[in-house]
Amino acid sequence: MSSPSLLVIASGSSSGSHLLARLLCHYPPICAGPELQILSQPSLVSPDTYHQTLEQGLRNRSEFSIPFIHPTKNHMKLVNNRLISNRRFYGCEKELDKRRLMEKTTSFQEFLQRLKENLSQTKGWPQDAIIVDHAPMSSIGLPEASKAIPDLKCIHIVRDLRDVLASMRQRRSISRQFEEFTSTEMDDFTAQQWCLLNNSANQIENSSNYVRIRYEELVLNPRKTVADALSAISLDFPFHAQRDTSVKIEIKKQEGWKNSPNQKVSNKSINRFRDELSKEEVNHIFTSKFTFEAPYGTLCPADLQKSYGYPTDFEPTAFT
Repeated sequence: MSSPSLLVIASGSSSGSHLLARLLCHYPPICAGPELQILSQPSLVSPDTYHQTLEQGLRNRSEFSIPFIHPTKNHMKLVNNRLISNRRFYGCEKELDKRRLMEKTTSFQEFLQRLKENLSQTKGWPQDAIIVDHAPMSSIGLPEASKAIPDLKCIHIVRDLRDVLASMRQRRSISRQFEEFTSTEMDDFTAQQWCLLNNSANQIENSSNYVRIRYEELVLNPRKTVADALSAISLDFPFHAQRDTSVKIEIKKQEGWKNSPNQKVSNKSINRFRDELSKEEVNHIFTSKFTFEAPYGTLCPADLQKSYGYPTDFEPTAFT
């Protein structure tokens, strides 16, 4: 059985990465905590740019990396130019700890090893823990990371874009950076994110270490969906109803997502768009095209939606 150091949950926003991370914790030695964002900058993986990228990220005072909007509101930037990780989680909040991390590591692989050692000492994680990064923005770094880290595993979870739009409207309605946005601007931003992050994950779909699942399948049959996904990437760990209580697992949502659903998972989150979006709004998204800087190019939401088996009109997605 393969024993990777890192398992990445690739996804767009509001696509089930948090739910999947919690479910994976029932399969030791897989362990998940807060969103680490450690692959949100591909340059962190390259030996030539590792130190520079790490230094930029450690200098930033924000705890999380999220797509942000320029003050003019005319340009929506989807990738922060600095790595911002949950430094507190891996013991790098103080200036001395930052300097030590810079001095003691020369590559991303050494960074991962140091992270695992710290989690073992401070959180009680097993030394052979497989770390889960479930930050959607980590999808950005997957193409580069999969080349540099041969044993990296990836579960790519996709969700119907129409339901993602409905979900993100509610979440972002309380975030200050989005407070002046119209519903159309909000939908456009969410759709751009969804395209960029999922397209990045698609780049490694031919790898034996990659598997794609759908949010709806996870909600309707969580245990089987997770077990099948792990088996597909050669991680055949037995299910444990409860994790070892000595392992302190804290999976927190990003600050600002106060409207994140915390109630028991149900099929009510499937096809919710029919109650919250209009046919005209759905048509607007699926006739749109978004152009990104190289290497992403022009992406069409309708093409990705169809490739994942979802309708591009107002008809509900059928699942049994």
